[in-house]
Amino acid sequence: MRKLMSLLALMVTIVGIAGCQSKSSDSSAKKSSTMVTANKFDQKALQKRYTKISDTVIQTLTKITVKDDQKDIMASAKKGVGDLDKVTLELQNNQPASGIGTKNTNADLTKALITYSQTATDALRSLQGNDSNAFQSDVKNFFSQAASIGKQYFNGQLPVSIQNFSQNRQAVTTIPSK
Repeated sequence: MRKLMSLLALMVTIVGIAGCQSKSSDSSAKKSSTMVTANKFDQKALQKRYTKISDTVIQTLTKITVKDDQKDIMASAKKGVGDLDKVTLELQNNQPASGIGTKNTNADLTKALITYSQTATDALRSLQGNDSNAFQSDVKNFFSQAASIGKQYFNGQLPVSIQNFSQNRQAVTTIPSK
């Protein structure tokens, strides 16, 4: 009986060690799948990132304005921060075109979008931290940067989500009371 228990303990140890080794190789495989790659975004691809940043924040702001459950708002903010971190990383890895006679005409736009994404992230994080003063300031900066980027790089065009959100907010504030 004692030999059986010793053998069982030895087998559990061996299986445990083998399991740890396979887990470590799995995690190294995951690390390699998130390797940094250089991007070469054109104006249209950068505009998609601009829209993605805007849509991510507006989704959470809409939940606030329609008075969704606090848990849903916080979950949306948390997911938004993760999405924005991915977009920021993509933008940080945007490389200029290479070769003779080529230049990255979108370098300034890329920098502006990185700052915009970081401001959007700050807004969602201040919401998560229940810091209403910081949240109001960050949201104001978010909308200011959205307008500035739209005006400077996209012929004054704002993402549809921002346009709709602004129109809905104006409609709510102009409804006459009885």
